Amino acid sequence: LEKVSRAQGQLAERLRWLTPNAGTLTGVSARLKGLFDAEVGLSLECVQVRPMAELRRFLGDPTFLAVLAPGALQGRAVLEVELSLAHTAVDLLLGGAGETVGLRPLTDIEEGVMGYVILEALRVLVPALQAGVPRPRLDGVARGVDEVSARLGDDGPMLTVHLNATLGPHGGMVRFVVPAAVLEA
Repeated sequence: LEKVSRAQGQLAERLRWLTPNAGTLTGVSARLKGLFDAEVGLSLECVQVRPMAELRRFLGDPTFLAVLAPGALQGRAVLEVELSLAHTAVDLLLGGAGETVGLRPLTDIEEGVMGYVILEALRVLVPALQAGVPRPRLDGVARGVDEVSARLGDDGPMLTVHLNATLGPHGGMVRFVVPAAVLEA
């Protein structure tokens, strides 16, 4: 087993404070099911505390990266949707059958569609957060891991939350990366 420091344990404990009320992932899944007209499932895979220097290890390239701003705080967090899952979501929303295409970066229009999906998920998630927790908002889309790294910085540890996501018969990972500085604020 990997050794966990006290600081890492405290950081993971802060995540519990940020965790939405019970059933929120079910609510987000239900909202997205209505949006896509397909079964949507979200389940927690794991939570890890790692150094920011390992950011490239957790985020794919190419991928879809949404930058989230927690309320008025200066720090940023990142939500990654694996590229194949993002292509499936875009295809479904634009009237397709959810077919998988080659792993090419999303176009500007496709990124806009994925931004809409993130906003719809936040619409359900934000009211379910505990009182006093800054409300996340979509701050933009990053064009790669280098841009994300520049926005988040390289200082301190980060908390990564890995979710298994299914969209109809398609599956993939959704990752949420929060720098320790944001959690401590």
